[in-house]
Amino acid sequence: MFFAILLTKLANTFGRKIVYSFSLIAGGLGYLSFILFQDPTITHVNLLITDVKVPQGAIGLIWSMLGIGMAWAAILSMPYAILAGALPADKTGVYMGIFNFTIAAPQIVSGLVSGRILSHIFDNNAVYIIMLAGASMILGAFSVYFVKDGVEEKLADCSEEVIA
Repeated sequence: MFFAILLTKLANTFGRKIVYSFSLIAGGLGYLSFILFQDPTITHVNLLITDVKVPQGAIGLIWSMLGIGMAWAAILSMPYAILAGALPADKTGVYMGIFNFTIAAPQIVSGLVSGRILSHIFDNNAVYIIMLAGASMILGAFSVYFVKDGVEEKLADCSEEVIA
């Protein structure tokens, strides 16, 4: 939550693409770290309002979830901010609708295919499909480099004109 509050300030300071890439890397590392937290020893945890019994490995997942939460905050906002800066004002609604389809379609494909990948490739060991998600998120972070951010390019052009 705190990262989401700071996201705009970070994007204005470091650039949207850099902040988005960093966020995706944090999420990817969070997913990849799931493999580290598999201790099945049952332990008591006091949640202030109740006590619960959970596997010891589940407690460590709190650290993984910090990275995943950072990625989630950025995923919900940064692609739209990057896209909005590159669109003509009179076509924004059309392009945002098309962009939403490019988000929904892979989710549908993933829902249809990931169960088969889990059962046939990963022998129903779910931690590996989570790690695949982490690796995919890190690849996505590197692919952000190839995205053109209209606002940042305009700012770079303006600064070059001022220098000249």
